[in-house]
Amino acid sequence: MGFVDLWRGILICDVLDCNNKSLHYLPFPRSLRDNKKLRLQPVLARDIVVVQGCIKVIDCFYCSASSAWKVPVWSMADTSVGKNWDRDYMFHVNNDLVDNSTFHLELLPKLQQPNDGNSPQQLLEALYITHPTLSLNDDKAYFMAKIDP
Repeated sequence: MGFVDLWRGILICDVLDCNNKSLHYLPFPRSLRDNKKLRLQPVLARDIVVVQGCIKVIDCFYCSASSAWKVPVWSMADTSVGKNWDRDYMFHVNNDLVDNSTFHLELLPKLQQPNDGNSPQQLLEALYITHPTLSLNDDKAYFMAKIDP
């Protein structure tokens, strides 16, 4: 059984082991522990899942230095609890365009900015991205994106 603090780590207890009921603390990687958002509920920025023998943590934050949303995903095999976390990948949202060939463009009318005077351009970096959610079936992540906070 695990008790999760999305800012710090996981407190683990093996409830099936009758002889040893001690708790073990599994801290998140240092970069996750140092990247606390003040006055922000952790569910807005992080998610954790255990799927196919692997513990996965996703973090979502805006980096003002690069003007981009950054989303690292960390993992650890549940059999290697207490070892190091691996950063699986880092997703950057910086000047990526919304698909202009579908009607998804019409869902974001406030984002339209003149590109070169001829056609509007939709920038994902202008959105507020929250609630990262890791899939339980595959390596996908889902986000809530809004124009206004």
